[in-house]
Amino acid sequence: TNIMPYAYTIKQMATYGISVKNVNLVNSYNGICMGPEYNTLSNIVNVTGTVMGTGILLDNNWDICRIENLHFGPEYWQNSGLTSFSSSTLSTLTNYMKTNTVGLDLQRIDWTYISDIWLNSMKTAVWFRKGTDGGCPNGQVYNFYIWNSNEGFRCDNIAQYGMELTKGQITASTPITCAPSFDASLTVNSVTLETTNLYAYYNAGNSRATFEKCTFKENSSASATAIYLVSGSVAVNNCTSSNFATDVYFSSNATSSKLVNFNTSSTFLFTSSSGTLRTLNPRAISSKIIVPTGSFSAKTF
Repeated sequence: TNIMPYAYTIKQMATYGISVKNVNLVNSYNGICMGPEYNTLSNIVNVTGTVMGTGILLDNNWDICRIENLHFGPEYWQNSGLTSFSSSTLSTLTNYMKTNTVGLDLQRIDWTYISDIWLNSMKTAVWFRKGTDGGCPNGQVYNFYIWNSNEGFRCDNIAQYGMELTKGQITASTPITCAPSFDASLTVNSVTLETTNLYAYYNAGNSRATFEKCTFKENSSASATAIYLVSGSVAVNNCTSSNFATDVYFSSNATSSKLVNFNTSSTFLFTSSSGTLRTLNPRAISSKIIVPTGSFSAKTF
């Protein structure tokens, strides 16, 4: 109930090839920091724990960092035996983390491999943003599970080489958010995006997102939208959507996009103020297409 900011538990100085392995962080405010001093070839493996500020911050990492088997959530402090937890204590900790905690703060990182991560009760599970030297992150995240969180992936900035998210599940208020500053490419493959609020994928930037073999799920009392484009473009291939009030929404600033084999559990619901949905495969989704405003052109590829 009186959580105070504190320095990182583990801090790397400017050097090469640091490894952090088999570590459990209990009651860390900030966990592991590599940067902004120059660093490269770092390995973070088998790290678990409860953090309340930032779990891991990477910046100015110029070559191939690896993060493998990372688990953050309130349960590690709860089960440590170091504090007696009541249900109210756990609830207070969980709510604090959902309001304050960033799991991975990824800034200037080059060709980073991240795999097998579990992040529970985060304000932002993974945050991509510009580093102190102006560089941006790129790489891939594979086999991830994010749940009970406010944001899954937040994309403020990504390098022009792009970022790939493969094989995962996100249950969050907004599973993927792209900020107005985001103008690169994002590839999402074999991922379930389950929203507990308004949007499964929300894009406010001039970005290019591709979704392949993904599932968009709605678990909310609100009228939710699977794909909401304030601007930018999207390509959707072999994806499914179910129970959304709107499957796809394009504002007047969104650019031409493609939906192929986008299967819905009922009638496909599309809304646009400018008719920016240019290409559509009508054989793979319902022929009953509702366009409350705007229009679109459909063709078979």
